[in-house]
Amino acid sequence: MLRGRPYGGVMILINKNLCKNTTTIFCEERFVVVKILNYLLINIHFPCSGSTDRLCIYENLLSDIEMWRDRYSDCKCVIAGDFNCVDPQLLLRNFVAQWAYGLIFSLSPSSRVAHVLPEL
Repeated sequence: MLRGRPYGGVMILINKNLCKNTTTIFCEERFVVVKILNYLLINIHFPCSGSTDRLCIYENLLSDIEMWRDRYSDCKCVIAGDFNCVDPQLLLRNFVAQWAYGLIFSLSPSSRVAHVLPEL
């Protein structure tokens, strides 16, 4: 039995009517990639403040996500999750925003539908 607040891990819940059209492409502790029909869904959980080598982890995860996005470039892509971009110097927030805008504008104009939500 778990006690306290568990940590780590990500998931994507799929409606049972879509299961026959769903493929789990990749799954690890910090992100999961699932393909449903012509959509690539990526759910992430980036490290929180206080994690050692946080920027290095961000760089590696973003690079991995880009690799999966490139590999399935024929699919529409949704990237969502907890980016944990809170830091006093805004270094991580700016780093992730720059990466996201670079990814958006590398797409063809007909594919450029994106929402980058600010920290709430």
